[in-house]
Amino acid sequence: MKMIRSVAGMSEVDSSKTLRPQMPSAKSASLADTILESPAILTADDRKTLGEVSAHRRAVSAGAEWMRQDERADHIYFMEEGWACQFRTLRDGRRQILRVLPPGDVCNLDSLQTKNAPFGIKALTPVSTLSVARQHLSALCHGSPGIAYSVIELALCENAMLNQWATCLGRCSAPERLAHLLCELAVRLGHDAGCEYASFDLPLTQEQMADVLGLTAVHINRMMQQFRRQGLLHTEGRTITLENMGALKNMAEFDPAYLARAKQQVGNTRIHNSNGLQPDPTSVPSVL
Repeated sequence: MKMIRSVAGMSEVDSSKTLRPQMPSAKSASLADTILESPAILTADDRKTLGEVSAHRRAVSAGAEWMRQDERADHIYFMEEGWACQFRTLRDGRRQILRVLPPGDVCNLDSLQTKNAPFGIKALTPVSTLSVARQHLSALCHGSPGIAYSVIELALCENAMLNQWATCLGRCSAPERLAHLLCELAVRLGHDAGCEYASFDLPLTQEQMADVLGLTAVHINRMMQQFRRQGLLHTEGRTITLENMGALKNMAEFDPAYLARAKQQVGNTRIHNSNGLQPDPTSVPSVL
């Protein structure tokens, strides 16, 4: 049995099903089952409103694209189970993965303002999403300052992550980029930023990691081998264990403050995490 561990909290969460997420039952879902419900500023009426808005549940097979670049996007999608990614493809076929989307994330907040999707979205594992019509969510924001604030918070968090990655891709070395990606994913999946040890299932191939980091799969392979020799990580199948988070954070100059809202996706919503279980609150970092 694979375990997610947080040394700081001395807690464990079973992650043995991360790569084969159990799809949710057919029970009805609402926007109260998404990250929109998490901010403390929401009033009881706001939460009631979110609970009354039905969200369409959709299952997507691994490898499938359910939103295509430059095509019309009339719905906002929230990850419920599994992993996906945002990506852009150039005319000659070169691809850049813009964001990795773990369970609980919002997939295409941009679609509130743009009718055509500026990127595609692809499932990395079997995925379940919850969606709402773009116009419906826009109307909710106009009618409720609390819900509008929740959307703005998500946009600010996404902007902070994009700023961080612009710096990484523009100025960081290849090992620094890889170290940053691993530290970021560990924190987003619920590990305490101060822990020295983290283990989780990572459903990214080396080619996909290369598309995130602007490198080649061969370069990723070499760096992974180097990190193993240095005692920084260990891999078994798709389970990756960060054995010296402190060294990785120092290498990447990793400061998790920009992930303040992203942490809530693990700890403060009713979204299932990647193994279909609610995370242990003692292993979830406090919200800034």
